[in-house]
Amino acid sequence: MSKTMTAEQALEKIGEVAASNWSERLEKSLTIRDCTGMAVGQYSRQGDVYIHRVDDKHPRGKPRAERQLAIGTTQGSRHVAEEPAVVYEGATRPEWCREDAFIGPCIVVPQGETALVSHPEHAYSLHGAGTYQITHQADEATRQRVMD
Repeated sequence: MSKTMTAEQALEKIGEVAASNWSERLEKSLTIRDCTGMAVGQYSRQGDVYIHRVDDKHPRGKPRAERQLAIGTTQGSRHVAEEPAVVYEGATRPEWCREDAFIGPCIVVPQGETALVSHPEHAYSLHGAGTYQITHQADEATRQRVMD
């Protein structure tokens, strides 16, 4: 069960993650999944979040200031796309997903760069240049979004 944080604690935690760089976290021996070789149509999972590699022309909305990829204020919701990734509003699900998939933000990792998706309770994932659409796990019985 996730511990509930105050808004101030959550913002402080997000700030800490955003302020630290991923090479320092590597030195602290955190588990990082190397997803840099993902091809269009492949996906990785981080808890209840799916990170789909999509074509670079995949529709997306406006850029977001918020880097968190899941809705919520609990520690379990702290899936964060680290810089240099650019986070956009999600516009459409990947074509291989169910029609009722819960769509999250869209991430673009600039050419020649890599970016982490961090989380305080799950292995981090390292993604190469390209476009990624986030979807959220759903409970098959209720069709409600699952939250860590």
